[in-house]
Amino acid sequence: MFQPLHTRRARFTVLFVALILTALLCAQLTSASATGTWIEQDSGTPESMTAVAFADAIVGWAVGGSGTIVHTANGGATWAPQASGTTAYLYSVSCFDSATAWAVGASGAVVHTTNGGATWTPQVSGTTAYLASVDFVDANTGWAVGQLVEEDQNGDSVASGLFLKTVDGGTTWTKRTFGEADALQSVSFVDASTGWMVGSGRVYKTVNGGTNWVEQETGGKDVFAAVTFINADTGWVVGKDAIRKTSNGGGTWTEQYGDPVSLVAVSFSDANTGWAVGTAQVGPVTALRTVNAGATWTPMTPPGGVQSRYGVACVGGSAWLVGSKILNYSAGGSSAGVATTTKLSGPTTSKARKTLKLTGTVAPAAANGKVTIKKERWSGKVWKSEGSVTRTVSGGKFSYSFTPAKTGKWHFTATYSGGSVGSTTYKSSKSPTKTVTIK
Repeated sequence: MFQPLHTRRARFTVLFVALILTALLCAQLTSASATGTWIEQDSGTPESMTAVAFADAIVGWAVGGSGTIVHTANGGATWAPQASGTTAYLYSVSCFDSATAWAVGASGAVVHTTNGGATWTPQVSGTTAYLASVDFVDANTGWAVGQLVEEDQNGDSVASGLFLKTVDGGTTWTKRTFGEADALQSVSFVDASTGWMVGSGRVYKTVNGGTNWVEQETGGKDVFAAVTFINADTGWVVGKDAIRKTSNGGGTWTEQYGDPVSLVAVSFSDANTGWAVGTAQVGPVTALRTVNAGATWTPMTPPGGVQSRYGVACVGGSAWLVGSKILNYSAGGSSAGVATTTKLSGPTTSKARKTLKLTGTVAPAAANGKVTIKKERWSGKVWKSEGSVTRTVSGGKFSYSFTPAKTGKWHFTATYSGGSVGSTTYKSSKSPTKTVTIK
């Protein structure tokens, strides 16, 4: 089961970017983190996966390129390819139960199964548009969103968001364009009436099944890529450098994470436990986990290091992350206290051969111990290690000064080892990153 953050041998880690996990290669790749265990699961296909959905802790599907669909009936211990009936790139999958699921993708592709994937049947969506996301609340009622590009009377391409709805299990779909040039990326409904969708920097809500939509004010200019709601009040949106939460159906949104990330998917197994994943375009953080409803998000580093993750599903005590690999995370251990503040400060730009000073804080203020600071420099393709140093934490504070000889974009990761106040061992509650451009 997913459990609150905990300690192991009185250690706790403040992560400013990501944890480095030790990978053991065998038939399956397994590694243990301070809070759980990772297992690399064989997808049975060389294709990368773009989305994953589970009906329960046992049965799930992942989809990807060339119409690829893989299925598991044992929690991912084994995955088997299924004939999808399409060669289109599939971007999203939604399952109502262990037998019934839909997948959507490029060129308006929609495929459907009612027998656990033994057969998949193409459905007529009525469009050749790119479909990015699909969501069903029962065996009949579902929605899909994406982007339609058409030519106007002058022959110029005109893009608009696209919204599809079915009330007969996908046998027929009604189509509506939505917002000029506004690509719709994700849709989430909690019942047949109430749902949300996101596109670019906008969040929309409906209370009548999609007949009417109202744009919601999120309090920022973030670009959102995914949305999920666990009930009519509580939901999250994620995107570039952003995680936002609402507790009143989107009436107001609160920023929960604002460090450099490029998040494309989000999933919650309950009101407290959730994951957000994304690409490696912005920095080394591609997976975040919360166990307290998003009050704190902890960067996680799955086996294989920094790689893009395009989809995530968490059910009960497990989470599955998909990209070039399918990874399963299972939590365990005992609970621990939660630090209330972490911070890394310093200039965002500096000059080569000039001393750069970074300062950091670890809460609670009484924390002492050591912090290891890992340095990475962006090569243009990957983050390359530039070594690491150890500094002392005293009264919850530490500092680091160095003189970089190389120009470019640098990233700093600080790992705090050991820390307690009284009999309580603490975990980090926030993990800000620090990027400095050396000119």
